[in-house]
Amino acid sequence: MTTKQEHIEQLSQRLFNKSTKDVKYLMVTDFIHESLLKENLNRTGLYNWIQTFNGRISKPGDVKDYNEFDIVHINMSKQDRYLPSHIRKKLKVDSKTMIVCNNDYTSELWEGVMEHPDSQSKFYEDADVTFGTEYFQSTALSEITGKKIYNMPHPSNVERLKAMRTEKKKPFIAVVWRRYDKFAYIPFLAAKELGFQTVLIGYDRNHDRNWHITESMYDHVVYHTEYDKYLKLLNEAMIVYNPYTLHSYDRVAVDCAAMGVVSVGTDRTWAMKMCYPSTICDVYDVRQVKQLIRTLSTERDFYRETGDYAQIKAEYFNQENSKLRMLNSIIDAKEGKSFKGVVEYDETFGEPKKIVPEVVKEYVKEFKPDPIIVSKKEEVNYIGGFNPNKNTSLTKNVIDFKQFKEEQKND
Repeated sequence: MTTKQEHIEQLSQRLFNKSTKDVKYLMVTDFIHESLLKENLNRTGLYNWIQTFNGRISKPGDVKDYNEFDIVHINMSKQDRYLPSHIRKKLKVDSKTMIVCNNDYTSELWEGVMEHPDSQSKFYEDADVTFGTEYFQSTALSEITGKKIYNMPHPSNVERLKAMRTEKKKPFIAVVWRRYDKFAYIPFLAAKELGFQTVLIGYDRNHDRNWHITESMYDHVVYHTEYDKYLKLLNEAMIVYNPYTLHSYDRVAVDCAAMGVVSVGTDRTWAMKMCYPSTICDVYDVRQVKQLIRTLSTERDFYRETGDYAQIKAEYFNQENSKLRMLNSIIDAKEGKSFKGVVEYDETFGEPKKIVPEVVKEYVKEFKPDPIIVSKKEEVNYIGGFNPNKNTSLTKNVIDFKQFKEEQKND
């Protein structure tokens, strides 16, 4: 059993007096994405919590007794905002069931969606734990609730994705499209005329007023498709260009990193900054994007090392680490200090014997414990202080791959 697995067991026993394999997890929502269930919950993101805890998902009307569950998880989408209060009323006074709420809606899209902050905050009053999935979103959520918010990305089945890695690439650049920002015009300018075909992936004409222009620019357009088919496109691309204009933890970047896919892209998302620090830039800087793609396509060692480095860093998002962070957050919410702020988890969390990289030590020294909790590494409920948005050497534009490999050997 690994150190992290031992910690998970300790936390589970401390919280629920049972092994982690016996923890009962329920995600509850009034709208279930049936297509995600058909994918066996393999998709990186919200529903992967169900697979991580070997739990289940139900509509409120199908739940006989919430007291039977240890963790009841609610994604605070508009139709489900009433659920924390609804569930709290159905729990016994001495119930050990923990209500966990999360917001994963990027803060750039809050305009016109969120209620007045005084009203919005009431939706979270019955939550035992509240977390956001990206730093800026979490800081805003803390201001709304006046509470401690845990900054935790949704999990990914990294082990499964790592097994999919292939060295057989095809001569095309996969440009990632999302319905949230509908960003295709500038990315095309960055990807064109570089000796590769341009393929726009994840596209949906129904969300694009200028679909006739968009589809005329790219060599190929692939519509939104089933998860494993989408992964195959990412995996076969010579380079994936991920030009997200919004702040997110970034499921696509996690998928790419876990498969060792080489990617260029946005400097605004958590996973790109953590996994691809040498190949990120402002997505509106067309010249810089082109230069990065040219360099990757001509420097074989840089190309290979970029994928190798990303795959190692992707472990932060794996199911084991996600479960550890979730259980630790529940413990801390019950027993830790209350304050308004954001709690973040270090990459080394759960590994007390591992020496903290010097860059992380320097970061921790710069901040007081409030709003970031920093405890001793030996403690089971240690919470680290690494901020993925901080411009430290972990997120600089050039990684010393030789030094990184030596550090991995030493670990």
